Amino acid sequence: FAAGGDDLSPDTVVVEYGCGRGGLAAAVLSLRPGLRCVLVERETRRHKFENRQESREERVLRLRLDIADFDFAAFVGAPLDAAALPKAVDFET
Repeated sequence: FAAGGDDLSPDTVVVEYGCGRGGLAAAVLSLRPGLRCVLVERETRRHKFENRQESREERVLRLRLDIADFDFAAFVGAPLDAAALPKAVDFET
């Protein structure tokens, strides 16, 4: 990616650990608008990148947790099957 290769699919997700203000995500999105970014940071920061976006086309998710608690394998695991999820009728008494 750093070399500017075009081998990234539209489904690519960039995960930035210890992101601080999100500078890496900002640089990535300036080169590849539309990619999804997940920012993992333990502390809250002022002037967050996602609050300054001129265009809301970027998809940025900020997770506030310790990096040691972030289960990357579970995060990128297979998506949930919609048929297996409970329906509203399951909660009616």
